Amino acid sequence: SNILDQVTRNTIVRAIWHARMRNQANFGTQSNSIYQKMTLTELVAERVYMRRMNFMEVVRVIDARIEQLRKAAREEREKIEKQLIDTRLKALERSQSNRVKQLEVRQERERQDLHQKFAQDETNLLKKHKRNYQKLVEETANRATGGIIQGDDTKQYLTKQNKSASYKTRKPHFDVVK
Repeated sequence: SNILDQVTRNTIVRAIWHARMRNQANFGTQSNSIYQKMTLTELVAERVYMRRMNFMEVVRVIDARIEQLRKAAREEREKIEKQLIDTRLKALERSQSNRVKQLEVRQERERQDLHQKFAQDETNLLKKHKRNYQKLVEETANRATGGIIQGDDTKQYLTKQNKSASYKTRKPHFDVVK
């Protein structure tokens, strides 16, 4: 009585249709089959229903159609994923190339700044060496000749003019600042 409660008009129509299809030689290969028009969820529900009714040949045909639909869905998903990955990779390549260009521009700017700084340091160092060399030549000439430089007598305590001469040629300063 439990099975008879589940029997409806659609159940009888499906059972008759499946019985006719089973008797045909090309069962399951017809292109105009009802299963070709069903969606995956409808096919899964139909498979469960036919399994309960114990139509195993129909279940095999439905399983084949379900596998076809799943394979098509899997291929479509893989195709879409591949397109998304390719798009993302192209975006990352563009981003990376932009970063590399910015890095190269920044490095070139820093290199030019360093070259300018080194060139300026070199000129400053050359000027300093030239001044030190001239000062050394003058001090050597003063020591060699024993010459004493006379300067401004108003602030003798600030003058260091005779320090370049030898110790004996320096004038002793006995003046006391008042």
